[in-house]
Amino acid sequence: MTSLLETDAVPPWYRLPYVWLVIAFPALSVAAGLTTLFIAVSTYDGLVVDDYYKRGMEINRELDRDRAAVERELGATVELEPGAPRFRILLAAGAGQPAPAQLQVTFLHRTRAGFDHAVSAALLPHSANTSPFIYQAETPALVRGQWDVLIESGDWRLLGSATIP
Repeated sequence: MTSLLETDAVPPWYRLPYVWLVIAFPALSVAAGLTTLFIAVSTYDGLVVDDYYKRGMEINRELDRDRAAVERELGATVELEPGAPRFRILLAAGAGQPAPAQLQVTFLHRTRAGFDHAVSAALLPHSANTSPFIYQAETPALVRGQWDVLIESGDWRLLGSATIP
């Protein structure tokens, strides 16, 4: 005959599923909190500028520069190859437009201002007389993602986008 104690024996605590369920939720919360803390400490997300109103009013000046590029019939193509030491810009201009000696090219990361790069591109001498004008500069270290490319010189600017694979 079996005794009552042998059939109703309670298994050890680590074999009970409800105990692990009770332990799992606080453990996941601690892991998620530590992960969030690591991300917050190790990344830079930029600050909001103090003079946001003044910066907002500057948009009118930027629109004037865009209109100046349209009036001059300017257009640009950026030839950027991954791993190449240099990139090229083909600047198409309207008839009679002179070629600027240099272009300021800014690669603006869409979400992380800390990755932005600005370089000066020089006009290649053999292309100074005919459109499209060809400019060349050293390729900055660009991370993968969506980028805005700002090309400017004097009182005009061109803005486009690129995907860096």
